[in-house]
Amino acid sequence: MDNVLITIFARMNSTRLPGKAMLDICGKPSIQYLFERAKKSGLRVALLTADDASCDPICDLAKAQDISVVRGDETNLFIG
Repeated sequence: MDNVLITIFARMNSTRLPGKAMLDICGKPSIQYLFERAKKSGLRVALLTADDASCDPICDLAKAQDISVVRGDETNLFIG
């Protein structure tokens, strides 16, 4: 299953709840729970996020968890 990739789309500048991905839930950023669940699958995992400085914290967290990071325009983000 080398051709399967779990993609997680997240950004920090949401209008309804800015910073949601890094909100603390029981001592961890909320997105860390998603990273941990995805990694347990044994499949490759990638974070797709905006190329904006506000998203640096989620990128840093993903890299610390050995999760690939793809950044780009938040209105047209894709894996090429």
